[in-house]
Amino acid sequence: MKEDSKMTYSSSVMGIGSRYYNQNPVVFNSLLSEEDWIMNRNGLNSLHHLVDRAHGLNKVLDAQSNAGDYTINTTMSIEEDLIDGRAHFGVLQLQGIPVDEEPEEDSKEVQILGLAMKAWKKPLIELDEDYVGNFHIKKNMNLTTYAKEKEKEDSWLPCCFGGFSDMNYADAKVFKSAGGVFDCTCFIVPAKAHLPG
Repeated sequence: MKEDSKMTYSSSVMGIGSRYYNQNPVVFNSLLSEEDWIMNRNGLNSLHHLVDRAHGLNKVLDAQSNAGDYTINTTMSIEEDLIDGRAHFGVLQLQGIPVDEEPEEDSKEVQILGLAMKAWKKPLIELDEDYVGNFHIKKNMNLTTYAKEKEKEDSWLPCCFGGFSDMNYADAKVFKSAGGVFDCTCFIVPAKAHLPG
């Protein structure tokens, strides 16, 4: 996401009707507010920027989240002129999603909300910065998460995965000598046991 904006606060006066509000016009004087928040669920991170109660704001923003083979990048670059207001910057990188623990056997505690009762904050990184007043702010925030490489399991029986279709012909020919095991035929349970006797 890219954004280039210039905002200036100006109060507005509106006369409504011809009686009381004509003599006492309605004044709108709410200040400027702007919020940008980028979250990456796979990377368990977020970058947050909030401008509140400002009289003026000139802002250039570039925010993005992308994933490669083994990396997840979340970035936010901001350059802004804040006029008589408040700016907040937040960075959060979680270690993982909380997991419900098994309650003890003799516990009489009632589990009502489960995960909702837990704090979702086991942060590896937590950053909060606030600026109040007039500032020229330039921030480059970048979080990179490295994904674990998936291990490929290779069974000693080729039937468990692709059968003989994914084996070399020379290997498949050697293994086919053991009938019913390496040739991926299913074992059929006999109707009654064959006991020597």
